[in-house]
Amino acid sequence: MNNIDKSAIIARRAGLTAEQKELLAQRLSGKKKALNNNSIKKRNANTNIPLSYAQRGLWLTWQLDPTSNAYNMSGVLNITGQLDKGAMQKSLSFLLKRHEVLRSLFIASEEHDAEQYIQTEVELPWSEYDYTDQFHAHDKVKALIDEFAKKPFALDCDIPFRALLVSLNNHEHKLALNVHHIVADGWSLSIMLNELMTAYTAIVDQKNITLPELPIQFADFSLWQKNWLEAGELQKQLSFWQNKLENSPAELALPYDRNRQVTTHKLNQACDFRFSRDLTPKIKSLSQHNKASLYMTILALFKLTLFRLSGQNDLCIGSPIVNRTRRETHGLIGYLTNVQVLRSQLDFSQSFITLLDQVRNVVLEGQVNQDVPFDLVVEAVKPSRITGVHPLFQVKCTQQTALPENYQFSGLEMTLEPEIIDQAHFDLSFDFTDKGKEIVG
Repeated sequence: MNNIDKSAIIARRAGLTAEQKELLAQRLSGKKKALNNNSIKKRNANTNIPLSYAQRGLWLTWQLDPTSNAYNMSGVLNITGQLDKGAMQKSLSFLLKRHEVLRSLFIASEEHDAEQYIQTEVELPWSEYDYTDQFHAHDKVKALIDEFAKKPFALDCDIPFRALLVSLNNHEHKLALNVHHIVADGWSLSIMLNELMTAYTAIVDQKNITLPELPIQFADFSLWQKNWLEAGELQKQLSFWQNKLENSPAELALPYDRNRQVTTHKLNQACDFRFSRDLTPKIKSLSQHNKASLYMTILALFKLTLFRLSGQNDLCIGSPIVNRTRRETHGLIGYLTNVQVLRSQLDFSQSFITLLDQVRNVVLEGQVNQDVPFDLVVEAVKPSRITGVHPLFQVKCTQQTALPENYQFSGLEMTLEPEIIDQAHFDLSFDFTDKGKEIVG
């Protein structure tokens, strides 16, 4: 307890709403009120299941362009060793059975808005190819996986999860997975990998799969979220964002080298970067000394760079947030990520430490008001709209979770290839990962 940063605690308390401060005081005084009464419960049988607010945004986007693969989350697992193909297929089928959202359809009717329909009996969409006896198969395999990754999902009739296994020889395999973003986020992928390895090991060893029972399913969260937000929390948080983003700039004036595309299909290009092993510890020390997280410091540096590039002092940056503050959601596969708009006013005369303190406060305020979905913020703020320009922000900054470079389980070694993405959602996405000794992105 002596090592707790009292300044950080004070800063967090300062960012709480009056209601949250009162709740904290009651809990510290021993009174039981509380979050338990607001815990997420399992839904009653035969209950209509609404889309979560975040899902609804993606569903509307899909309605506008059902052939788009922009929200496919695809990746390839390179597996070395004596793979039991049947056990791997059964392991993925286990994930499908364990997580209802992976076998859900999203359908609207004349009487109802779009709802989730959970399929009880469904087979895993599984394809298998063997290139063991073929020479020069590399290009064929690459084309096959690219086609698999880019195939769009028909959300009203396809379950949003599929798998492809390609065997290069008896000891080298590629397992490609494709899941639509409407049912998964970055946090979900870590859950998926860990449970896949646990299930495979148990099946190969002819043992029961021992994973803790999920307290809720994603559909329970969707129903709870709707009821909780509509009970008053939604309007309270919307008021915060309306005030925070009032008269925010419609566009960030970056010096583009070509005209912005107005079509929905925007091909991306990527540039890898890294902060050196000399610079990384200095950035972390700067963060610690100023009671800031690494994300706050990188975001402040990023905003300073954009300020110098654009000459624009009022900057709004998109910031994805995990939004899993309730323990019931920690083991769920599902799309819970939200996006916040973090606004700062910069001044050439201010020091970087002043900017960092401002960014730190903006991030803390945003965390207290993280539940209101981005689409509803846009509706409430009513920003000026420009064709081809993303509303409220066009640039995002994301700190990604560092996944292990390789996994070893049941006699296999597995490495994860980066997600296959060829469409850009924003003008610029600045994504970084803390690798320990280096910051890379």
